[in-house]
Amino acid sequence: MNTASTTGKQTPPTPEKVLFLGSGGQKIGPSGEFDAMSYQAIRALAHAGIRTILVSPNMTAVQTSAGTADATYFVPVTPEFVKPVIEREHPDSILASFGGRTSLSCIRMLANEGILESQGIRILGTPLETLELMSDRIGFCTRMQANGIPVPAVAQVRCFEDALTAVTQTGFPCLMRTSSANGDTASAVYNDRSSLATACAQAFSRRHTVLIEQWFGGWKEIEVVILRDATGTCVPVCLMENLDPVGIHSGESITVIPALTLSGADRERIKTVALHCAHELSIIGEASFRFAADPTSDRFILLEASSRITRSSLLASRATGYPIGTLAVQTALGVPLSKIPNPQTEAPFCQEPSFDYIAVKTPRWDMDKFGSLDRHIG
Repeated sequence: MNTASTTGKQTPPTPEKVLFLGSGGQKIGPSGEFDAMSYQAIRALAHAGIRTILVSPNMTAVQTSAGTADATYFVPVTPEFVKPVIEREHPDSILASFGGRTSLSCIRMLANEGILESQGIRILGTPLETLELMSDRIGFCTRMQANGIPVPAVAQVRCFEDALTAVTQTGFPCLMRTSSANGDTASAVYNDRSSLATACAQAFSRRHTVLIEQWFGGWKEIEVVILRDATGTCVPVCLMENLDPVGIHSGESITVIPALTLSGADRERIKTVALHCAHELSIIGEASFRFAADPTSDRFILLEASSRITRSSLLASRATGYPIGTLAVQTALGVPLSKIPNPQTEAPFCQEPSFDYIAVKTPRWDMDKFGSLDRHIG
């Protein structure tokens, strides 16, 4: 099954003024992806007659160009600077999915401080609870396991002895995840007790807990990008496959759309799980689900999910012609996918795109500028 829908939910009131948070200062890579999708989103809001208030310090972004948003504030995306904007502009809604971790962290702090509630600001699209769950590794895996979805074994540990206990479930090699105060995470793979002991000693000298997780290095890396509206209609936009296995960063790998090395049955099974996850998480708008598929069997594991705009969102949009940024905004406004026509085919966007072509994303590095660096990836 490639689409599903439920009915009976009321369409939320159309907002009049939407606060839009950017992804923070200029960074290589992510800024371009967020900028392209955010530009689509702001244009979609303008087309709907909704005023947009943009907060972004990135003066080089297209989205901050004159005339794109109705008002643009070149200030950091932090509560300290966003609160005065709210008090001055009085937005009635906010979008949380277009600025990556930076905007999500800011929105979470604004919500926890009661700013959003006191100012009558509602979050458009996927609920904040879902966005937070996707950032909570233990909570997310527990929720998926409760729904019969295969995920990696993961445990939060506070000392090396706890880590060894966790490894009895995950086995070696294992993945250690650490997090920083700003929400960024780092991870590394350890193959034996000795290397894990050294890593734990370093990690626990700076933080109280780390995560020990089952590792699927060498498995095929598959990603599904979906769109879902408030009525429950859910469409798998595309299923992409990295040429390199799990363990190579997707930004450094060649990516092929559609996935070509999976059987038809395996593709349908993975898409069905992605749709089930989207319904369980009450996604409204865009989401991506990253899987590891065993190259020697039909087994697969859901590695992670994201309802924030990512590199994969832009790639799927380019490969399929589906304007994901625009569609994510329209669904957040309560417009069903079945009511949004595709200008290329005249069919509604509630239909899964068909492929009679292959799209390939190939990373490119200017090695002449960095001649002394190690050219291996992984």
